[in-house]
Amino acid sequence: MTGFAPMPNRPSWTELKLTLDVPANENTIVIDTETTGIDREKDEVLSLAIVDLDGNELFYSLIRPTTRKRWPKAQEVHGIAWADVKDKPTISDLADEIMGIIESSNCIIGYNVGFDIDVLENSGLPRIEKRRYDLMERYAQCYGRYSEKTGDYAWCKLSRLASKYRYRYEEHNALEDAKATAHCFKRFRAACESEWPRAEEERREHVLKIKKAEAIKEIKEREAAELSALDEKIDPVRAEIDKNKANIEERTKSEATSGVLSAVLLLLICLTFSWPIVPFVLTAFAVPSIAWLLVSAVSKSESTRKLPGLEARIKLLENEREEIEEKYREEKREARKKLGGDALKSKRNDESA
Repeated sequence: MTGFAPMPNRPSWTELKLTLDVPANENTIVIDTETTGIDREKDEVLSLAIVDLDGNELFYSLIRPTTRKRWPKAQEVHGIAWADVKDKPTISDLADEIMGIIESSNCIIGYNVGFDIDVLENSGLPRIEKRRYDLMERYAQCYGRYSEKTGDYAWCKLSRLASKYRYRYEEHNALEDAKATAHCFKRFRAACESEWPRAEEERREHVLKIKKAEAIKEIKEREAAELSALDEKIDPVRAEIDKNKANIEERTKSEATSGVLSAVLLLLICLTFSWPIVPFVLTAFAVPSIAWLLVSAVSKSESTRKLPGLEARIKLLENEREEIEEKYREEKREARKKLGGDALKSKRNDESA
């Protein structure tokens, strides 16, 4: 554990609600026990106290265990010996009275209340199905420091919490511990009530952020789908433009090379016309070059003719893309504006309620 932090941790909306949902009336009871040890499956109850939220005693008794007569370690803590309980009733003797109080309640509060109830059941009480509220756990969740090492919040001893709330009592006495728990719960609940407006506002903002994120995500998904469909139209046109541009560039280079070669061959033909065999040979080379020039010119002309139409089509598709993006930008703005207005309206309604 990393220790106890009384403040400035700020309880979450959920933690506050868990406390504020506990009915603060006579049907809520507080229990505490002293036991033969800390094993909730083997140890037994030596004393049990039940009080209401004002600390009024509803039940208190020392209880005789049935499985052992010595508990030296536990005795060092609470001071209860076998001599103190050997003539006291067993839990079975008191079961009807205890269960009558428990059954008439709507919530059981305790400091590590799960342990108390488990040991009561292990000692012989029927299964207790009532709602439970553990002040030790709730206070730790709200104001205890979180330990990365243990993966849990630091728990505060009841005596320390009582001291924080300026309550003096005799420790390790079930009745006194129950009264201290009742006092601390009421003070803690009051603190939670004062924190509630802040937590409500934070929760409202958090919910709004989630709604905004979900709304924007949905709009972005629709936008991405529409733009993807448009890209399927744009990509083939761009590929055709690139193909024609590459063809024009290639033909231009080819024309330059063939043109130079043809000119050289024609010049040589003219210069060597007096030798019949030479012009014939040179002409055989010149004709294919001239033919290639003609083919390149036709291919280049065709590609040049197609380009304006393809580029015009691309322009239209790009304009369509801009229109889609603008449409969804406006939709996002409207979604944020609407959610912001809904949040403000909700806040005003809460304030006027």
